[in-house]
Amino acid sequence: MIQKVDEGLAILNEVDSPYAGDMKEVFLRTYDIGHAIAERNRLEAAEQKRKEYEAERAKAKAEQEARRKAEAQAVMAAGKKQEEKTAEPESQQTAVSVPAVEIVEESIHVLDFRVYATSIQLAGLKQYLKTNGIRFEPVPKQ
Repeated sequence: MIQKVDEGLAILNEVDSPYAGDMKEVFLRTYDIGHAIAERNRLEAAEQKRKEYEAERAKAKAEQEARRKAEAQAVMAAGKKQEEKTAEPESQQTAVSVPAVEIVEESIHVLDFRVYATSIQLAGLKQYLKTNGIRFEPVPKQ
């Protein structure tokens, strides 16, 4: 039995793994090298799953950030569009020949959000949305 433990520990000392300590603990508890190797495999699989989960979370966060930026750009573009509409009559009078520009309609985004504001702030927000032609409605209850 002592020889078996010595051989097992010698094998585990040769293993180059960050889980060598865990492997030795399992081996000394069970005196089975197979269980120790199975423990390493289990820990490596758990680490791999953790890394995949973190990568998935990072990807989802990046996508969410990109969506948020796109929505912010859409709101800014809508504001600029409104400014261009008010500035158009002036520019038509001063310009003799304006080349035709193809207007590409932007896609409409739907965004549900909650606002914490005073009555005055809510009235201002409502006025801003109306002024910029942004359609709004109550969030549907689930």
